[in-house]
Amino acid sequence: MVIFLRGDSAGTRPERQGRRPLCGPGTPQADRAVKISLVGVSHETAGVQVREGVAVAPDELSEHLTAAVGCPGVGEALLLSTCNRSELYLAAANGHQIEDPLAIFAQIHQLDPADIADHAYVLDGAEAVAHMFRVAAGADSMVIGETEIMGQLRAAVEGARAAGTAGKVLSRLGDRALAVGKRARSETLIDKGCMSVASVAAGLARQIFDDLSRRRLLVVGAGEMGALVARRMVECGATEVTIISRTLARAEALAHDIGGRAAPFDEFVDELIRADIVITSTSAPHPLVTVERVQAAAGEGHRRPTLLIDLAVPRDVDPKVRAIDDVYLYDLDDLQQFVQGAEEQRVCELPQVEAIAEQEARDFHVWVESQEIMPLLLQVREQAEAARDDEISRLLEGVPDLSRKADKALHLMSKRLVRRLVEGPLQRARQLAAEGLSERDRELIHRLFEPTGDDAAPDDTGSEEEAADD
Repeated sequence: MVIFLRGDSAGTRPERQGRRPLCGPGTPQADRAVKISLVGVSHETAGVQVREGVAVAPDELSEHLTAAVGCPGVGEALLLSTCNRSELYLAAANGHQIEDPLAIFAQIHQLDPADIADHAYVLDGAEAVAHMFRVAAGADSMVIGETEIMGQLRAAVEGARAAGTAGKVLSRLGDRALAVGKRARSETLIDKGCMSVASVAAGLARQIFDDLSRRRLLVVGAGEMGALVARRMVECGATEVTIISRTLARAEALAHDIGGRAAPFDEFVDELIRADIVITSTSAPHPLVTVERVQAAAGEGHRRPTLLIDLAVPRDVDPKVRAIDDVYLYDLDDLQQFVQGAEEQRVCELPQVEAIAEQEARDFHVWVESQEIMPLLLQVREQAEAARDDEISRLLEGVPDLSRKADKALHLMSKRLVRRLVEGPLQRARQLAAEGLSERDRELIHRLFEPTGDDAAPDDTGSEEEAADD
């Protein structure tokens, strides 16, 4: 099942549409138990107002994940929540099926499914896996090829593990996605010349203020995004930088790192009055920068240009401040328009990145689907190895004076022989599982490979030819 429900509030990139199914023609997805599902909204399907309604602050992550795994059929959950997307990855519990991922997504966000249906996308199986791999590679980002998503994805994986909701499947999926992201950036030019969100913010500042060394910069929020922007601003010439965070220790650490100064959060209004450039990236549930505060910062009888760059979801800056003279406000949707002209080179890399993601997704899909019969396959391998050991022992008993070199060569030869005889059928069984096993298929595989306990004992007498050779 692949469902794209797109609203009219956000643009889409035509070159990313029409991806082909990854499971092969004729795969009966609808008749199979879905093991991995994804539901989410992103900058491609929804504007800031919708995205901020499903944004999850770090301290709320565990609660949302716990709620997800409490839903029927869900065994594991991983939630990726950034400024540009909120995506819930689900793995089915053993023997269960995830019936309605959209309803689960709406439930954990305390929303009516109808409120987000026009902006949500739901993907299952290998399509869900490929999507995560594209996200990790930066192919689905607002700024194509940006690298911040790798840190955000790593935090999502670690958060799910800490909450106890990422088990064998989603832990492996997250780790593989990070590896795919690295591979895409090493094998393609997807991140070359890339304008990250931090670079965009610095570019806007230099458009309005030629010399950043003469301007006061206030960074509100000392998390990963705030730190990236602060460092980029310093690289572009900013010297008077103040960091404010609700956690003063984090603000002090970042200020020390970039040569700025830290201020306690209760001095926010005073610092706002002094600032020429304000970068906000907090997880506050309500706007911190209001019309009243900006008007107060302008001062009586004197107005100076003020640049506000709001990187937060939910938004830190009240959109109504746009109406104030000499105040320039840019939010994440504005940044998308700002960087579109710089994407052309990286867009050319998308087909190669897509190919990497799809190939990796197929491989991962084979692994996921093979887990159903993996215990049996491991048992077959162990049984073959035990038979090899038994036959080698019987041979050595009959030839006790075998040299050490010959003994070693015999063991290596027998291991290679067993591997060649066993691995081919086992690999084909795994591939069959990935393509979808019917009940008849499962029964046949078990009848072929499962030990019955009445296997014929080795013939100690040997054949007539063996006797003649003796």
